[in-house]
Amino acid sequence: MIIGWGSVSAQPYTSVPSNVGQSWTSYYYLYDGINYMYNYGYYMWYDYLTPNYQEWILTADDMKKAGLCAGPLDAMSLRFIYNNVTLQGRVRIFVRPIPSTQYTLGFHSTNQYSYPSYYLWAATGFGSNVVPGTNSTEVYDNPNFKLPIIARGDSTWLDFEFNKATVVWDGSSSLVFGFLRCNDTYSYQYDVGMLWEATNPPAGLGYFYTYYFPSNGAYYYNNYYTCAQGPYYYNQNYMYQYNYQTYQYKYQEIRPMMRVRISAGVSQSFPDDVDPRRILRAGSNYNGSSAAFPKPSLTFYQQAGKAYTITYKIVGPLPSTSVVYTATLAGNPNVTYVGNANGYTTYPFSQATGIYAGTNGALDLTFANGGSYRVESTFASDCGTQTWRKAFIIAFPNDVATVAIRSPQALPKKNPLNVTMPLSSQIQNVGLNNVTDVDIRAIIRTYPGGQVLYDQEVNWLGNLATGDRASVDVNQIPFIPTAVGQYTAEFCATLNSAIDQQANNDCLPSAGQMHLFQVNYNEEAGAGAIVVPATTGRYFANRPMRPQGEINNNGILDLSDIPVRMEIFQMPGRTRVYNERIIVQSVDATAPNNIAAANFPLFTPQAAGQYEACMTVEYPGDPDNTNDQVCQTFSVDANLAGVYTIGLKNQGKPKNFPTFELAANELFEKGVSGP
Repeated sequence: MIIGWGSVSAQPYTSVPSNVGQSWTSYYYLYDGINYMYNYGYYMWYDYLTPNYQEWILTADDMKKAGLCAGPLDAMSLRFIYNNVTLQGRVRIFVRPIPSTQYTLGFHSTNQYSYPSYYLWAATGFGSNVVPGTNSTEVYDNPNFKLPIIARGDSTWLDFEFNKATVVWDGSSSLVFGFLRCNDTYSYQYDVGMLWEATNPPAGLGYFYTYYFPSNGAYYYNNYYTCAQGPYYYNQNYMYQYNYQTYQYKYQEIRPMMRVRISAGVSQSFPDDVDPRRILRAGSNYNGSSAAFPKPSLTFYQQAGKAYTITYKIVGPLPSTSVVYTATLAGNPNVTYVGNANGYTTYPFSQATGIYAGTNGALDLTFANGGSYRVESTFASDCGTQTWRKAFIIAFPNDVATVAIRSPQALPKKNPLNVTMPLSSQIQNVGLNNVTDVDIRAIIRTYPGGQVLYDQEVNWLGNLATGDRASVDVNQIPFIPTAVGQYTAEFCATLNSAIDQQANNDCLPSAGQMHLFQVNYNEEAGAGAIVVPATTGRYFANRPMRPQGEINNNGILDLSDIPVRMEIFQMPGRTRVYNERIIVQSVDATAPNNIAAANFPLFTPQAAGQYEACMTVEYPGDPDNTNDQVCQTFSVDANLAGVYTIGLKNQGKPKNFPTFELAANELFEKGVSGP
């Protein structure tokens, strides 16, 4: 089932772990003398293999265990812990429901009957015109997709908000996700730190029994085919494992680590914590008599015939948790509801108890005390219970609040040095009476340290009705930062035209929070990290590598034509064996694009041993040279040399490979040397 891709309210993403708990990056290689492991999931992001299509099963079992309920699926995420080179191009995503009893993807006849389409499920037409497969939906198409640089050790979820269609998960089917990538250029980059998880199908249903995996795909080389035509060569994704002591091997089923967003359950309420449902007028009766005075309600996604149990109450005024309103049905606080359609519905309550309960479920605030209150609700279905808590205001006669700091903007925004910085906040009348006279105070402090650098006040005169806002600048005396660093900002509002009846909303940030901003040079470049050669990387004599690094734009302005030098020294003695200088064309100032890759010419170490690599940014006029260079050591191993055997006859001997596949992999990685 497909519905429009707009939604009432975006729900949070939910991680969907596999049933095993192990994970590896796209390119994962291990050989410790006993254990050998290799992840064939590297196809998905190897930039030379383009166009490229990979698909995998997200099981209904995993989604249910993650607490997901049936509803519109409108976004997904993939997990990365590093990425060395920016990748740009087109990405399309397809989704197809399959029976929950299906755990592998392999040959079938429901797609176009030609190679490789008869192996693939979420899309078809490979080699000619890629379109959704049978019962499949294309949910995402971005011709300007960009996989950014991701620093090692990061923990980044790359989100894909569906922009073509939304698929409704029925709560029982498994889903096949198809991911088509067509990048514009390539640099032979295969070491991309996207995480794959191990997944174990039930006994009798995995690769050992079917010779198929829950993840497969297709690829081609160097954009020989267009993105519309798609790739042509079939591949399967799995983790190969072999133990040289026990001679045991395993083809481990895998899929990408994922999270998804399903807009099930409650999406909004009345009252709520967003305008215009956030401020209610004391003395009014919210009885559904007009759109301005609706009854208390919940909006949620329903399925026809499904039973739901709802609790709904209002507590306050905070910090008191006294219950002032409880929704009921026939006197029972557990309100039962049976869905009468598939889609969103708003359920207004028709019965209630409590001191603020009116006729037919109305919220009667005729004699209510002003202050902050909270909706506390639960929404239970056959797949779990959702908790919904939203704060709102029953307006005092007189109450003004600071609701936003407009400037300075918080991190990661950068602010210029030695330039007047605007100081501005936004106030809101959250009371019943009009606000006409307010003092706004701005305080700037150093961080760390807390030394006050600026403390000024401005008077605002005007006329704000209930709910109205005004932006106020504190600018009589300019604030001009004279040192690069971090600072904190605080804004407070003081009501002069009446006595403010609620003080805890006068200032921002709230108690225990911090509005942290930074001041930077206009132009300042720094060396971020050396990606290749890495300290933990595996490199071999006479095998070329492409040194790579990351540089940072720490300044306010975009940078262009940044000279960067990479030097490599052989140890001991620190003999320089590599010295290359390149020009990085441009680096944006705005995060996360303020990190750029520096790709150098190939380096071929002539001998095994210890080396040191140093990358230096040589930007003319850089005002801060303390961050211009990074260095790190790495090791180079020897090539294969001597006589090797293949087969089971010499099992356990140091120069024997049990299979031709293992020998080929080792030869490809290490190379050979000798007379």
